Amino acid sequence: MSVRYQATPALRLSAGVSANSAAYADAATGDNLNSPSTFRRHFTLGVGYAPTSRTEWSVFYSLSPARRTSGSSALASAAGAQLGMPGTSGVESLATRQQSLGVQYATRY
Repeated sequence: MSVRYQATPALRLSAGVSANSAAYADAATGDNLNSPSTFRRHFTLGVGYAPTSRTEWSVFYSLSPARRTSGSSALASAAGAQLGMPGTSGVESLATRQQSLGVQYATRY
């Protein structure tokens, strides 16, 4: 969901939030190659400024809050298999948080 406010003809402000469910359960750390980077929530803020009808500057900030997952360790299982110790298992606890900042300049021809 997002909102946009046109403060002046040249200036706009925007904010957004998104939420989703993951394709994998939190405990499926061994099967989920992207774990823990499958973010569940995103929050964004943005500003756009068009000084002329042909140019525009945009700036945004995005935050994906920290999310921790724990489950069976794919690394321990793979290492155990290589060392001749099948059935070796362990637990992984993974966490990630992401912040992004972007600046864009556009020209219309």
